[in-house]
Amino acid sequence: MQYAYVVSNTFDATHTSWFPARCTLLHGHRFTVRVTAMFEELDNGVVRGVDQLEERVAGLCAELDDRDLSEMIPGDEHTLNRIAAYLWERLAREFKTLYEVEVCDGKAACGAILKL
Repeated sequence: MQYAYVVSNTFDATHTSWFPARCTLLHGHRFTVRVTAMFEELDNGVVRGVDQLEERVAGLCAELDDRDLSEMIPGDEHTLNRIAAYLWERLAREFKTLYEVEVCDGKAACGAILKL
């Protein structure tokens, strides 16, 4: 049986983006990151491996916290989907059962990268 486990964390950062138009100037957001991974094993009723996922997501959010995303994430566009893709690339190296990475900007806008 597989178990989905969701980890959530936040970071504050600045960025610019061509879309939407309100994001073309450097400005900041509090970003919320939600990462879902699938796990198969329970260890005394707890999904095995979630501690490492929680620590890694917290570490990535700490790296991005209080930074300009143009200095941290390659490319010209720092949309929510691009930020999610960056986090996916970093997490997928360690977590082969990664299922979804979602990034929201606090204004009900979200971007996600899903495993198909």
